[in-house]
Amino acid sequence: MAAHKCYKDTAYHPHHQGRMGSGFMSIRLATLDDVAAVSALYGEFFAFHAELQPGYSRATKETGSYPAHIITSENEDLIVAEADAAIVGFLHILEDTTPPYDSVVPHRFAECVDLFVAPEHRKRGIAAALLNTAKNWAKSRRLDYIELKVVAGNKNAIHFYSRQGFHTAMHTMRTPL
Repeated sequence: MAAHKCYKDTAYHPHHQGRMGSGFMSIRLATLDDVAAVSALYGEFFAFHAELQPGYSRATKETGSYPAHIITSENEDLIVAEADAAIVGFLHILEDTTPPYDSVVPHRFAECVDLFVAPEHRKRGIAAALLNTAKNWAKSRRLDYIELKVVAGNKNAIHFYSRQGFHTAMHTMRTPL
């Protein structure tokens, strides 16, 4: 059964179709019917990050509770890309605010939490289409900007986000204890 969200301040209902490479692509909001397919992609996403930073991430199976939570949430969405009659990518976006400190300029913003495209579907414009849909999602909510975190060793992602207009605003640094 599909979940339908109630959009109180906006009439934003994305559904974009277009050609990509040699096939046809559709970008839309995920429904509960998509949980199994998105969960399988999350498993690939987790494995990718476990290879990239084995001391901090581990490969695991997504049970479906995380995507289902996102899909039914009021302040976040899961945007999916379909190609060849299958979900081949996703982007998790949420609405957030800056902390209420006197020293911080208040902003409402979007956070791109996760973005993943199956390896066999990369270099076809799918990630850019997902990100453009996320930008429109944020604009429809009158948010000020989109921010995201990217693993320092993920050079391809850093290059992609730079080409999409993102710039470094802060560095997160760690030291082992």
